Amino acid sequence: MKTLSLNGIWKYRLNEQEEYRDIQAPSNWYLQGLNHNGKVYYKRMFEISTQKDKDYYLIFKGVDYFYKVKLNGRLIGKHEGYFQEFSYSITDILKDGENLLEVEVDSPRESVDIWPNKKQLIKGIFNHHDTRPGSWDPEYGQDRNTGGIWNDTLIREKGKIHVDKIIKVSPLLLNGGLVCLDIDIPLNNITSPQEIEIKLEISGIGFKENLKINKKFFLSSGKYHIHLVKTLDKPKLWTAWDRGKPYLYNLRCKILNSAKEKLDEESVRFGIREIKIDDKWNWYLNNERFFPRGTNIIPTQ
Repeated sequence: MKTLSLNGIWKYRLNEQEEYRDIQAPSNWYLQGLNHNGKVYYKRMFEISTQKDKDYYLIFKGVDYFYKVKLNGRLIGKHEGYFQEFSYSITDILKDGENLLEVEVDSPRESVDIWPNKKQLIKGIFNHHDTRPGSWDPEYGQDRNTGGIWNDTLIREKGKIHVDKIIKVSPLLLNGGLVCLDIDIPLNNITSPQEIEIKLEISGIGFKENLKINKKFFLSSGKYHIHLVKTLDKPKLWTAWDRGKPYLYNLRCKILNSAKEKLDEESVRFGIREIKIDDKWNWYLNNERFFPRGTNIIPTQ
């Protein structure tokens, strides 16, 4: 399925009285020379060739922090949050040819009455402490504000039956070097009920390993989670760099109809590893005890 990247040079302005200027996206707007609290208005013209038998989704991998999205003058959604990926179905709004995408991004400065002890924005390390010049200070702790379209923006073409959101692979370590993989495939069928075939290929990244799983299902209309289970004998485990090698696998998922025509395809990288914490707060990686580094404790929180 086709994917159109909208990364590159966008236009932006701070209010309707200003002329539009160029800005790079994805990027934190502070890194683009914009030291700003509040709203920024982005826009981007793009061209696309559409097909009648396909559906189209606008995907944002990450925007900081509140945002509204318009396509061709129509409001298609709002969202809040720094880290979360989100998407919109745009099949009925998208034009074959030239389109206008507008994104209003608001990254406000919180008042000293609520910041930092009762802050409402959740920005991870960019909230305060050692990553901001003023640290926790109520007056200067929000200086050099982050904001903007900081991760990829995509338009993805999908079939009427397609993988919805992200495939998740959950490993469980068993005795004797066996590992059980629970593969969760979210599917969306927006057409008539029919038989489909799911073809999975699991391959090692940088090493030879190739496994295949083929299963047929009768899928009614609607959204589903298909769980497939595969047991591996002594696979290469992901571990921390100072304890071995961080081995990774690639999972490729194809959805076919009864005529063997491809409806959708998605891939995901994953590592086979298991982390446990016992009741004494001892940490275990792949059943071996280890000390987690790179953490900190903020006693006042």
